[in-house]
Amino acid sequence: MSVSTSSEFNDSEIPTASSVCRICLQSDFDETNKCISPCFCRGSMSKVHRTCLEKWLLQASSSICEICTFEYKTRRVAKYSLLGSIKAWFFSSETKDEVREFFYDGCVLLIMLPFIAIFSYAGFSLTEHIFNADGQVIKGKYTI
Repeated sequence: MSVSTSSEFNDSEIPTASSVCRICLQSDFDETNKCISPCFCRGSMSKVHRTCLEKWLLQASSSICEICTFEYKTRRVAKYSLLGSIKAWFFSSETKDEVREFFYDGCVLLIMLPFIAIFSYAGFSLTEHIFNADGQVIKGKYTI
């Protein structure tokens, strides 16, 4: 009895497994979001979608691969301008309670600000009357 070692496929016909992202575990069938190997990892752990890697690095607040300790060259890009960020936060449905609390805090500040200014002025005036220009305590009613 003999065993045949021939194959039905040529090397060029052997089907290859598509790359699978190590973060989302999805294949790279989409042409716009192909898997890349951005670090020193090898094998199935080396493939990752660029968008998945960007989200991962943003959430991890790190620029180092957790497997091979490769340091990614990252550059933070602001999603909004300063006013755009404030507008997005203010009109976000997730922050309605925070916006309401911010409004209440602003109202309390506006009410308290005149009192703080008056008491600060009174305190500085009293301190000025207690101490003379030489830094000596004025003799008389206020003695230390």
